[in-house]
Amino acid sequence: MGEKKSRNTRVLSLFVRLSYGDILNKKEEACHYQVTERTIRSVLEEERKKGRDDRMLLYDRGQNGYKICRVYENQKEDTEERSM
Repeated sequence: MGEKKSRNTRVLSLFVRLSYGDILNKKEEACHYQVTERTIRSVLEEERKKGRDDRMLLYDRGQNGYKICRVYENQKEDTEERSM
C-alpha cells in the first residue's frame, strides 16, 4: 500500500485511536501515513486548539506522545495556565 492515505482517513484514524486511549508518537505516525511529522503535528495542534468540554489533547513527555485526558472544569483552567 504505497499510496498516501487521504487526510480525512488519517485524521479520523488518529482520533479514533486517541479516543481508545492510545498514545500517539508524531514520528511513528508520520512514517505510518507517509507524511511529514509537521503534518501530524498540525492535525493534532488543530484539534488541541478546538478543545472540548470534558477532554483535552495533551502531550505526555514521559510517554513521548499525545493523548486525550478527561478534564474537569477546575482542572482545565489550571492546565491551560501551565501550557501557556
